[in-house]
Amino acid sequence: ISKGYTSFDIGDDNFSFNIDRAKLICTLIIQKGLNIRFELRNGLRVDKVDEELLTLLKQAGCKFIAYGVESIDTETLKLMHKGITKEKVIKAHEMTTRAGIPHSFFFIIGLPGHTYAKFKTDLEFAKSLNLDEVRFYTAVPYPGSELYTWVQEKAKNKKEDYLNDLDMFEGKPVFETDDFSYAERTKAFLEAERYVMAFAAKSELG
Repeated sequence: ISKGYTSFDIGDDNFSFNIDRAKLICTLIIQKGLNIRFELRNGLRVDKVDEELLTLLKQAGCKFIAYGVESIDTETLKLMHKGITKEKVIKAHEMTTRAGIPHSFFFIIGLPGHTYAKFKTDLEFAKSLNLDEVRFYTAVPYPGSELYTWVQEKAKNKKEDYLNDLDMFEGKPVFETDDFSYAERTKAFLEAERYVMAFAAKSELG
């Protein structure tokens, strides 16, 4: 701040994992009168926020929150050990709206247990909410992750060199399953991207 910077993007993957710590940080910002603006775009968990934290975030200068939802499908969430439910997603949306903080949901296409039909359910769910932004990404298994192990054991037609030229915004699938083919994954991403682009254009027009 002494150098003139008053706007920040906090890159923590889960800023509110320890809710008490997050509340303390917000309280100190408020008490010190820092008068800053910041965004949390790396994806908070919907089960790691409450009314008090969101109120403090708003007072501390938070201008945007992104939530990593992934999917609202029960089986997919269970296989990913996400530990959340559709009800918790809705509750986080309602609380964040009441707090007056613009927010988005991130969804991932093609996680374990996912199908094209389940993607359509996720898309319709996103459309049903009055969100400020929506993003859909293709599942990418990073070495060392549980998803990577699952892909090695369960998936087929894996792209071996995908990490060398990966662009998450292109949405190219890097594996497929019997229940969710490469062609269906590509179709799903393109369909989601059309919605995202239309949504963004509508938002810009007010």
